Amino acid sequence: MTPGFMSSLPAILPELVLALGAILLLAWGMFHSPDARFSVRWGLVTGVLALGAMAYSASPVEESFAGVMAFDGLASAGRLLVLASLLASLLLSHPWLEKAGMQNAEFVSLLLLAGAGLMGVCAAVNWIALLVFLETASVAFAGILGMRRDESLSREAAVKYFILSAFASAFIIFGAAVLYAPVRGFGLAAPETWDSTAVAGTLFILAGLSFKCTLVPFHAWAPDTYEGGPTPLVAFIASASKVAGFTALARFFLAGGAGSFPGGGAAFWVLAVLSMLVGTVFALTQSNLKRLLAYSGISQAGYLVLAFLGASDTRLEAVLVYLAVYTAMTLGVFAVVSVLEDEGVTPEVGSLTGLARRRPVMAAALAVVMVSLTGLPPAAGFFAKFLAFREALSAGYLGLVLVAVLASVISAGIYLRLLVPAFMEQDGDDRRVAPVAPGAAAIFVGSAVFLLVTGIFPSLLVSLSNLFLIR
Repeated sequence: MTPGFMSSLPAILPELVLALGAILLLAWGMFHSPDARFSVRWGLVTGVLALGAMAYSASPVEESFAGVMAFDGLASAGRLLVLASLLASLLLSHPWLEKAGMQNAEFVSLLLLAGAGLMGVCAAVNWIALLVFLETASVAFAGILGMRRDESLSREAAVKYFILSAFASAFIIFGAAVLYAPVRGFGLAAPETWDSTAVAGTLFILAGLSFKCTLVPFHAWAPDTYEGGPTPLVAFIASASKVAGFTALARFFLAGGAGSFPGGGAAFWVLAVLSMLVGTVFALTQSNLKRLLAYSGISQAGYLVLAFLGASDTRLEAVLVYLAVYTAMTLGVFAVVSVLEDEGVTPEVGSLTGLARRRPVMAAALAVVMVSLTGLPPAAGFFAKFLAFREALSAGYLGLVLVAVLASVISAGIYLRLLVPAFMEQDGDDRRVAPVAPGAAAIFVGSAVFLLVTGIFPSLLVSLSNLFLIR
């Protein structure tokens, strides 16, 4: 190993900690059968150690491993959101693992490996490195999705995710190969001149990354994966996978300058409109909460794309703010879904009936999250959408912003209708199950508090994003 390689290792210490924790837990599982509590605690300790490793390497060199990885503010913000999502998903895993009778060590180990992969995606500035990290996460996700081999929905989710993920990676590989000559390498940078070859390669990459961001028409995997997958894993995919995908998208198209390619504005315009409208319209027809949240995530991704069309220097700020708010909203609502499943009911819209009477704190947290997803004040979702809309307006996309506003108005029928059975209907029974799992309670209460505080004081979000971006 060269001295340069050894000096770069501290920069990827968080990923190494997660990977080592996963390997050790798997090795322990070969000789013992750790229960859910031990496995989840191992994962949480590993995640906290990775967080400490991030703090230890908070000021690394801008580039490491000969320019393959970048550890700037964008990478740090993305990695921190992925790690927060990982810890939250592990907290949700304990009651689910105890009921499901899964291979506890394997589940947690694969979740840790997926976290390491997605954190690496956030820092990669080379297509080869990005694909290695991306496939690490994808294979781990497919492995967890397919663990319940006796359930058809689980098998379907695993097959669809694995096959479509492979196609998405193939698009990225082909696009990177096409751009190799114009860029003179595999770096995530724009070519000096835009010819038809460079434009074609960029479009292939945009298509591949759109899969991870669940942008229409690359969204078909999401509803079935969300419905068939374990809720703790789905919460992680819905939040962390999207964070990593949009971070890579921002690094290539915003920080790397590739967004200036001919027709780039039209391409992002189409992705935004299709995602907002398709996600909103299809969500209106869903009764299963997990499928509804899949289409909700698609529409939210469409709103976020508006920030990529901006003409100002605050585009990255808008992207980071939206990702932070979206992560909190997603984890909060999936914590509620997890509690419903712990009650032994199918997570349907009707299962929310009488929630305010049975669990008033959880119902209040759900209300905050739904208001934020709709984009209404005082929740932080309003400010996140405002920043994205402002970026699109700065570039003259008035029509697109009007479509986004219309989609937001329609989305009120999705999110606020969940509050009607929760607050205005009674379920007719007196079921009072065991207390809410502490992990789930911490997540939905923490998410609600975060959304309210940052919604009332939005300058906190701006300051946090600037703290990362000035690095």
